Amino acid sequence: MFAGKTTYGQQLAGELHLPFVDLDTFIEQHCHKSIPEIFHDNGESFFRLQEHQILEKLCNTDVPTVVSCGGGTPCHHDNLSLMKKHGQVIYLRTPLEILVARALEQRKNRPLLSDISDNDLNDFIAKQLNEREFFYLQADLIRDSQTITDI
Repeated sequence: MFAGKTTYGQQLAGELHLPFVDLDTFIEQHCHKSIPEIFHDNGESFFRLQEHQILEKLCNTDVPTVVSCGGGTPCHHDNLSLMKKHGQVIYLRTPLEILVARALEQRKNRPLLSDISDNDLNDFIAKQLNEREFFYLQADLIRDSQTITDI
C-alpha cells in the first residue's frame, strides 16, 4: 500500500509500449463495486478470491501486460508463484515513514485501514510490512521506490 505501484507501473508500461492494468481497478470493474464496498458487502476472503481469479486470467492471456497488484496480492492463494511463472515481479521497497505519510493523506478508500486510528497507523503498517516482506523479498527485482531511475 502506498508504494507507488500504479504510478511506476504506468511509467513502465509506457516505456515498454505495453498495456497497463491496475488489478484493483480491474476487480472493481468486474464486480461493479469499489474495493471498500466489496470488503464491506462480501468480506476480505471474497475479495482475495476475486483477486486471484482475475490475476489468473491476466496471466493466461497472450498479451504481455504490466500489472499493478495490491500489496496483499502476492501473499494469498499462491499468487506469487503464479506471478513469477508468467512474468517478472518487482518489489517497490518504500521506507515506513513514507508509507505512513501517504496513508494519512490517502487512506479513505483503503478498507484495511478504515478502523485504524491515526495513532495506530504506523504500527499497523509496520506489522503488515513485516508479515508481507517474506513474499516481497522473493520478487525478481527489488527497487527502492524513492530512487527509481529504471526498472
